Amino acid sequence: MPEVRLDFKLTTPKELGGQGGEGTNPEQLFGAGFSACFIGAMKFVAARDKIAMPADASIDGSAGIGPIPNGFGIEVELKRTSCAPTRTLRATISTWR
Repeated sequence: MPEVRLDFKLTTPKELGGQGGEGTNPEQLFGAGFSACFIGAMKFVAARDKIAMPADASIDGSAGIGPIPNGFGIEVELKRTSCAPTRTLRATISTWR
């Protein structure tokens, strides 16, 4: 299968010294990638443990960057959407913390 390439116009947010404007900032890409990895891990664990993964499961992620005492920090917020996990899946997810 041929590799599919992503093509985005990248912009730096004004808050980080950029011009802002229309385009995708790196934090948005990081949030999307982290969300994709997380739901992949959920599906892997659900399959391994023979837990039914809801077909409508999805993860919305947002990421931000900002100053911390020793430089910059990255924060990520993940929200489970369109998904009503079973009690067993919920217990499995809670053990990942």
